[in-house]
Amino acid sequence: MNQIQLIGRLARTPEMRYTTNNKTVANFTIAVNRVGQDEADFINCVVWNNQAENLCKYQEKGSLIGIVGTLRVDQYQDNNGDNRYKTYVLVHNVIYLGSKKSITENVAEPQQTSVEQNSTTENDPYKDFGEEIALNPDDLPF
Repeated sequence: MNQIQLIGRLARTPEMRYTTNNKTVANFTIAVNRVGQDEADFINCVVWNNQAENLCKYQEKGSLIGIVGTLRVDQYQDNNGDNRYKTYVLVHNVIYLGSKKSITENVAEPQQTSVEQNSTTENDPYKDFGEEIALNPDDLPF
């Protein structure tokens, strides 16, 4: 049985392209944390058709996703005639795990210590120009 299930973050924004038969394919890398360690493995992945289009349209670097697929090992010869191998996950299903609201909450409310907050207001050249505007995360376009 060859089935892989992984949860991780996109290490870079997925790259979409079209084959000569006009099929959509996207290549991406997912960073998966090792259990009990502060290290991650970077797994190359390939997804096809509508899932490739949706992944590129709605997800970007840092997005938390889950994938289900199969492990593939392709063999080819380089220009020198040497055998090379490429190992990747052929993705059958992509699950988006991060919500839009959780992302905007983190952007709208950065964590600062009280020392940083005091120094920021003291050095602000615009502190006397009007009042502070409160932003609602639901009003942000992303």
